[in-house]
Amino acid sequence: MTKRARSEGEETRSPGGPAVYFIDECLGRHRVAEGLRRVLGVNEVIETVPQGTPDEEWLVRAGEGEWICFSKDRRMRHRPNELAAIKRAKIGLITVGEANAEAHSALIARSIPLIRRARYSLKRPFVARLEPSGELRVLCNDGEMLKSPRLIKPKPSER
Repeated sequence: MTKRARSEGEETRSPGGPAVYFIDECLGRHRVAEGLRRVLGVNEVIETVPQGTPDEEWLVRAGEGEWICFSKDRRMRHRPNELAAIKRAKIGLITVGEANAEAHSALIARSIPLIRRARYSLKRPFVARLEPSGELRVLCNDGEMLKSPRLIKPKPSER
């Protein structure tokens, strides 16, 4: 089944509605989106915004729509204006490290079962780093930066 991207302005927030994923343009959206589409379920979609949309703008939309956002910009949580936007909009942000689009695509796709679980166990706003091992290192939960990051490991059924 082919997954579609939602059009701009289409409603994305509803209780018990679909899981909505957003891929920041810094990840090279096409390859990552292709990999993600292959593993998404029926009630999961990819949201898009126009190329060049400032982080502060898409972060607001992401919060309103309760999207799970993927970015390789690990510094977002250190920039005061972006951290404030993450907290204000109650974002669920997952960052990945430096790699090419194919590596990011493979990592995100194989980690979707873990990300689905984390979506329900973490309290927004949250920031987590998806490690190359497939583990999720939670750096911020419920708007609070954690002194010791919490590690969420994939279960055998999530590998």
